[in-house]
Amino acid sequence: HSSTISRHHCVFKRDEFTLRVRDLGSRNGTYVNGEKIQGDAVLYHEDEVQIGDLTFQILLPHAQPPQRNGHDTDLSISDFVIV
Repeated sequence: HSSTISRHHCVFKRDEFTLRVRDLGSRNGTYVNGEKIQGDAVLYHEDEVQIGDLTFQILLPHAQPPQRNGHDTDLSISDFVIV
């Protein structure tokens, strides 16, 4: 537990094209590569996300581009990480 991290601080969302982080109105903000984000931000390989006193480096696998199936309703809980 850290006093610099809000109870519901941010959410990471993955879809077929991108990985994003969205700040959930946290007290201390969410930072990508040292810049405070407003709303959400697209994340790229080796970006750094700072949440309170924790820093995460984003490592994206090099994979084939996903096939678009035309359905956005195929999301599962594994598509979201709430911090």
